[in-house]
Amino acid sequence: MKLKVFLAILGCSALINAQEKKSDYNPHSLESHGYLRTGLGTSLSGGEMVQFQAPETSYKARFGNEANHYSELQFDYKYQKENSDESYEMVYMMATYLEYASLANTTAIRPETAQLYFKWNNIYKGMDIWVGRRYFQRLNVDILDNFWLNPAQNSDVGFGVEEIPMTENTILDASILKFSQELKDPTAKEELLNSYKLDLRWKGLKVNNDLTLNFLTQFGVRPELKDYEYYKKLYGTSLGFWTTYQKGFFYNGISSIYRKGTNMIENPYSGRNFLEFNDAGTHLYDLDKAYDVQITSDFRYDDFSKNGFLGVIAYQYKNYGVQTAMGNDRTLKHLNVNGRYSRYLTDKFRLTFDAAYDNVDIKDGVSGNIFKLTFSPEIAWKKGMFARPSIRPFITYATWSEDLMGQVGVFNNNDIYADKTSGFTAGLQLEIWW
Repeated sequence: MKLKVFLAILGCSALINAQEKKSDYNPHSLESHGYLRTGLGTSLSGGEMVQFQAPETSYKARFGNEANHYSELQFDYKYQKENSDESYEMVYMMATYLEYASLANTTAIRPETAQLYFKWNNIYKGMDIWVGRRYFQRLNVDILDNFWLNPAQNSDVGFGVEEIPMTENTILDASILKFSQELKDPTAKEELLNSYKLDLRWKGLKVNNDLTLNFLTQFGVRPELKDYEYYKKLYGTSLGFWTTYQKGFFYNGISSIYRKGTNMIENPYSGRNFLEFNDAGTHLYDLDKAYDVQITSDFRYDDFSKNGFLGVIAYQYKNYGVQTAMGNDRTLKHLNVNGRYSRYLTDKFRLTFDAAYDNVDIKDGVSGNIFKLTFSPEIAWKKGMFARPSIRPFITYATWSEDLMGQVGVFNNNDIYADKTSGFTAGLQLEIWW
């Protein structure tokens, strides 16, 4: 009898506890995420900090070489019923960019809406759908801060489906994106030029337990802008792949992408295409003929004990589709080799060395080499090459070819190194994400 009473009490207690836990469930959640890179820097010969980058190129060795401030703040609201696989998200993110010389003018800080989209997760067989303005699965080589695949940033609006199940346990991601941008051609009226892009990615093909292969293709179109001779209907295509290899402490990623026509992007931080004319009315590109190819291979070794290393070999070839003054096709070739080594002395202190080499060749234009070396005694939250927050006092030295004089080390109206072929910068940088 006593045993039955005890079991009954135990059962009632369990039921009450279960009901209390059930009543505590909240289907609503709100999270914040962000990124901040800021600091102070100077060029040791005088004036604001400059950066050392080859002209007209996409790659830049970033460590101790970022003469700007950047921040992101994101809020992610999620609704998910208890015991339900489906969930609904609303994401908003603002971003700000500020150059060093703008510090005296804080009115230049104008947060912009970088992302604002709705996402319905696990709508059918694990698939997700989204609509709005979104950074759609950007792929980055961190040591260069180069988003080699970034089709959606600065779009007006997009729609996509992710995690579509395919054969061999692979998945397909698909998105449609719309862009608009103001014409820079001074002969044009204040017009908006629209373009559209279809992005398809087949991901997750396992070559073996350590190596994964992924493919991408993109199709772009820019409708005709009536009454303008140069802004006729144009198309664009992209083809590419990337691999990820992970074994123990070692990682290697290889990527290659070919872009043609309206799929050629204006910079690594945007999915918008090039405009044919600049503010001065110079014909920079002929998008009927223009194309570019980028190939990167980035490496990482990190034992989270004594040593960490990041490295990359990157190459870009660009054909502008126009001729030089000497009658040759205008082309750009750029090779970047960059390595960063950290020696962990304690859990929160390390010595970091970063060395980079660039070779640039612009047909019938400038050509030459840049060598950059940075040293920093870093203080970080913990061991690891991507551990943040990180505080970096740094000093950077760069030297470049005479042919690049006036093209390197000139930044944001500071031309202190315009007539030189070497220079120093120094500063203190804080980088944090959460």
